[in-house]
Amino acid sequence: MKNILLLNDFSPEAAHALAYGQLLAAHLQVNLLVWDIDEPKKATTAKVLVHVAAKNSTTHHPTSAATSKSVQHSPVPATNAKTLQLMETVNKTVHEIVLEQNVQLIIKGTKSIFSEVDEFASRVLCTTYCPVLLVPKDAAFRPLKRMVYMADLRYCRYQISSYLRSMAHVFKSSYSIAHISASGLPEPEENYAISLFQNIAGRRNDGIKITFNHIKERNVKKAADVLINTMHNDLIAMAYRRFHFKSLTDQQVQVAGTDALPVPLLLFPS
Repeated sequence: MKNILLLNDFSPEAAHALAYGQLLAAHLQVNLLVWDIDEPKKATTAKVLVHVAAKNSTTHHPTSAATSKSVQHSPVPATNAKTLQLMETVNKTVHEIVLEQNVQLIIKGTKSIFSEVDEFASRVLCTTYCPVLLVPKDAAFRPLKRMVYMADLRYCRYQISSYLRSMAHVFKSSYSIAHISASGLPEPEENYAISLFQNIAGRRNDGIKITFNHIKERNVKKAADVLINTMHNDLIAMAYRRFHFKSLTDQQVQVAGTDALPVPLLLFPS
């Protein structure tokens, strides 16, 4: 992984995502780049989140006092971050910036993992091959110990599994695939499901153990609640605009007790 790009819209959620991005960058030993995609509309908003680096500087600077305060509970020291200069972003598409800056992960703050992806993040996912990590405002600052990829094994993507496997190797964390059948499809027979899982998991000698959870619960929000609060996963990954993502963000389906699941959601272009 080369660089992490944080999309800064000067919201409280962006400040929280910045602190979380510092945590990831420190563990992954990569650069954290900050792209100011919107100017603060009010002075009060500007006080909540200020620039990570001065606009007229081309060198790395520590984070602002406001943001540094929010990272003080992080288990690793805060890293330096660099704000992309206007000349580096003006008249450029997000796809061009991802390519020019060697970005392999984009981070954006969000109110909840149940929230609809906003227009900007959607544009990122639709025009680049770069995954987007949505960090809810209640996400805890802790290293990733357990990660789960939520998918129907019949449509499970090796590229996503490989990406998460690489992250698990860096964080020395566990990684699992949670099978939830897509709408309208029958449950796969157990032996067939295991065979599908083995094809995805492969036999790489990297010390990473991938586990398989065959979840019979069809309600994705209920399943996410179990994966987070019972199985203690620190991150959920899935493909954007597929069945699981649509079900997770369906505002018409309400499940008591799952209004604020405090873990990041890693979305991959579908």
